[in-house]
Amino acid sequence: MMMGSLPKDAACPRFKPGPKTFTRLPWLLVFMADKWMLGPKMRRALPRLAEAVRATPYRDLENWSETDLLAAIDRHYRLMREVAYYNVMGPLMMGMYNRVLQSQLKKQGVEFTNFDLTESMPEIQDYEPGTHLRRLHAQFRALPPAAQEQIRRAAYADFQQMTNLGDFPASVAALVERFGHLSDNGNDFSAVPWRERPEMVLKLVTEFEPGGEEKGQKVRYADLKTSPLLNLFYRRAREFRLLREQVSGLYTHGYGLFRYYFLALGEHFTRRGLLDAPEDVYYLTFSQVRNIVNGQEQADARPEVARHKADIERFRDILLPTIIYGDEVPPVREADMGVLSGIPTSIGHYTGKTKVVRGIQDFPKVQKGDVLVVPYSDVGWTPLFARAGAVVAESGGLLSHSSIVAREYNIPAVVSVEGATRLPDETLVTVDGHKGEVLIHAV
Repeated sequence: MMMGSLPKDAACPRFKPGPKTFTRLPWLLVFMADKWMLGPKMRRALPRLAEAVRATPYRDLENWSETDLLAAIDRHYRLMREVAYYNVMGPLMMGMYNRVLQSQLKKQGVEFTNFDLTESMPEIQDYEPGTHLRRLHAQFRALPPAAQEQIRRAAYADFQQMTNLGDFPASVAALVERFGHLSDNGNDFSAVPWRERPEMVLKLVTEFEPGGEEKGQKVRYADLKTSPLLNLFYRRAREFRLLREQVSGLYTHGYGLFRYYFLALGEHFTRRGLLDAPEDVYYLTFSQVRNIVNGQEQADARPEVARHKADIERFRDILLPTIIYGDEVPPVREADMGVLSGIPTSIGHYTGKTKVVRGIQDFPKVQKGDVLVVPYSDVGWTPLFARAGAVVAESGGLLSHSSIVAREYNIPAVVSVEGATRLPDETLVTVDGHKGEVLIHAV
């Protein structure tokens, strides 16, 4: 909401301060002052962090011991925690300043999307790989047609040895060095980065298709009727736009370096017969890797790797959740699942078998961990909740008995689920107390 990402005309929650609010006011003022000064803090921190990331050794790890590699991972993790903080806070503050600037522009009839925020900021282009690809593609097109065809057919190593292309090979090598940390997924360091696929980078250069130029001229700051408030947030929005680009590239670069430490550990585990290939280390959890290094797990890790690979294949085509709440793993909704919808009244996820209870005569069949399915509930039904893993009710709301008791027992609950009691006993379901869904597993 603060970043303006709600859909247009969406209802915003309203907050009415109470007496307790004012007891938090000193803390709130300290928080706001700290975040107001985030820009200077980031400008001071990013050069230091960038230097630390650049100094991180990730080549020639063959002779490092397992304990040395694990210690290096822990050191790098501490470094990347600080980078990650700025990588979260920077874009968040940029979005908030953009939001305020947007409201100021709107007063003058200017749409934010039609405003040139980065006017006279060529330094931003340095962080955009497309800018460099466009420049190198133009350099490639300026070469003789025979040289272009020679480059298209050549392997990258042979291309670097060509002496009739001027500084073009060196420029491409500089691109690989500058953006070599990029990959298909910047949040997955098992993804192969550009630096390991220089042939692909060369192909990007030779086959680059420049996008069309934007039509129409954007509104510039000089075209506006300025005010102190507009000037303040214009400068802040520009500052954080640049900081966002800087910290985003730094985070992707630093995070990708974990790849090489874990690959080196995978080499050790493969030599010890625990894995079939070094890359299989990516199918273990970090705690499993740590336990192997510390001698707490010496068993063959290949069955665990096979299980994780099978899970990845099984869930490859699942419907991804639109929202993930906290660190709790959301239920997997597979394409062949049936779904019943209702009102979520107690948060959490739970998977278990149903027991439909329509009256006291059904109480004995409810066992520990069952999903209790009821048409409604009353005070006399409370003992059942101590056995249930989750509750599904055909009627009720946030203040119904089943909802209140489910929250007291800290178990998920979904109410107003039409047709819930028609589910056969022993049906395997997942109750999603966040989204208000009951997922019916295929038999």
